[in-house]
Amino acid sequence: MRLSVVVRGRVKRSVSGITRAAAIVALLGLASFAISVLYPAPLVVIFSMSAGHAIGVVAVLLYLLAIVLDTVQAGQVDRARAVSRDSVSRDSVSRDSVPGAGSADDDKD
Repeated sequence: MRLSVVVRGRVKRSVSGITRAAAIVALLGLASFAISVLYPAPLVVIFSMSAGHAIGVVAVLLYLLAIVLDTVQAGQVDRARAVSRDSVSRDSVSRDSVPGAGSADDDKD
């Protein structure tokens, strides 16, 4: 059980780290496009458009990876909550079905 808590913490931190990296990479791509506007030489424009698009694709892929990791983590948390609710329901049903396992108020009748 302790290992799953550690893994969840790392995934949560990695999602924010990946999102931050995606934002930084996207800003680098925008800077590449801005260079072509500031220095409109043909080779600079070709390089900055090619590199800018490649950098932009990397940024989008990083962001999509962060979304997938966050969705998977949310699904694991939902499953864990459902399992804990089921175990609580089973415990209450088993106490109700066993004679003498009720509360002290039941004995006052």
